[in-house]
Amino acid sequence: MKLQLLDLFCCAGGAAVGYSRASFEVVGVDIDPKHNFPFEFVLADALALPMSFLKSFDAIHASPPANRIRTSPSATATAMNGPG
Repeated sequence: MKLQLLDLFCCAGGAAVGYSRASFEVVGVDIDPKHNFPFEFVLADALALPMSFLKSFDAIHASPPANRIRTSPSATATAMNGPG
């Protein structure tokens, strides 16, 4: 029996293909329709999925788009230059 992996923010499925090649059964989730996603696909907001759904998988991969992450200028400077 294959382990089930949930790929949140799956986009076109690049990571999903890698997991499939590593013998995972993959289900992708994205808020935007992905007509060419190569595995089972769920159209949904990954941040609004019920905990019971999330717990039904053996592993979860999430790679949210970086443009949705907001940081303060000081946090950005710390990340780029190190603390202090």
